[in-house]
Amino acid sequence: MHRDPQKGRKTDPCGARVMEVALFGNPNTGKTSLFNELTGSYEYVGNWAGVTVEKKIGKLKYDCGILIDLPGIYGLNPLTRDEAIATRFLLENRFTSVLNIVDASQLARNLHLTIQLLEFGKPVYIGLNMIDVAKGRGLEVDAEILAKKLNVPVAPIIARTGKAAKRFTNI
Repeated sequence: MHRDPQKGRKTDPCGARVMEVALFGNPNTGKTSLFNELTGSYEYVGNWAGVTVEKKIGKLKYDCGILIDLPGIYGLNPLTRDEAIATRFLLENRFTSVLNIVDASQLARNLHLTIQLLEFGKPVYIGLNMIDVAKGRGLEVDAEILAKKLNVPVAPIIARTGKAAKRFTNI
């Protein structure tokens, strides 16, 4: 909020254009690393399931809106506590869009959740993360072909280093 110098009251520089973006993905795909990069937060990052056990909310650094970091899940079947939190959020909250972080080195496994998110009907953006890891394993994922097949924007990123994270500033 800013003060309007002529009227002395608070104004919102974003106006009505405030985004609420839900961050979904499998465990260990780099969601929290990207969350930290886009919000300037310092949430704990770990490489095992259950690190993010509740949703975390941060204000976007580069745009008007908030980013909601949800626990890593493999699907929208609420069989575990993490899946219940994420599924409940999806069903009970209003938000603008979904940012689905996908591990390029384990693409087939990650796309199960992606398909479920696409079926939900909210706008979905895909962060194709760990492209460096995939390349190191001899895998090449073509983001343009993936975008055409899924009919959603796909951006290659390296969340760990923040490379290309700003591609998600206007989602």
